[in-house]
Amino acid sequence: MKKNNINKIGYSNIEIARFEGSMIVRNYHEDWNELMRVVKKIKELKINDFAQKKQVIHALVDVDIEILHNAVSEFSKWYNENSKIDGKNND
Repeated sequence: MKKNNINKIGYSNIEIARFEGSMIVRNYHEDWNELMRVVKKIKELKINDFAQKKQVIHALVDVDIEILHNAVSEFSKWYNENSKIDGKNND
């Protein structure tokens, strides 16, 4: 695996951990159990922008951990950035 990909995965996992409100960065890109726990949290969120959640839901259909990890990472990044703007916390 290229160094650039390792850095991207590390950053993605940090964004997901921030979304979870965790200080522990897990191997979401390798562990379905860890990743699905985050997917469940995303599914349960009550947000107005369903398009953001839809990307994660569609990625589930592919049954490919890399595709789902990317979608969860993008959602987490979007949520983390918008929760700062809106003053929301990640509960």
